[in-house]
Amino acid sequence: MELNSNFEKRLRDSISFAWMIFSKKVGAGVLSINKEASMQLHYAHILSQVLPLIILDANESAHVELETGVSVEGSYREIDLILLGCKGDDNHKISIEMKCYKTKASSGKNRGATDIFMKDVYIDLSNSLFRPTIKSYL
Repeated sequence: MELNSNFEKRLRDSISFAWMIFSKKVGAGVLSINKEASMQLHYAHILSQVLPLIILDANESAHVELETGVSVEGSYREIDLILLGCKGDDNHKISIEMKCYKTKASSGKNRGATDIFMKDVYIDLSNSLFRPTIKSYL
């Protein structure tokens, strides 16, 4: 990961870098993910450990919030993770929506209802994309 001089770019790059680490650990069996909440928690932990490495100025700070509620156009929305970054008076909010879909049910048989799962994915993405005050990262 290149350390860009632009703070917001570094925040976005840290999301991708943390995801790369997370996915490699899950793929190698180092992290076990059994549901969406554990995925969010493990990823947020990795991202939280990456963030101090991208802070290059005394007036910069960043942290992650899990399951944060925000008001969007009069409706309450819950965001899986929000990366909050500050540089001086500039505040950056990047929403991160995560989905975990198991291909096997607890019975060991193939899981059905992929259309319902995809509907939930599209709803969450829609909620992320149309925020007047929160920038989305896909």
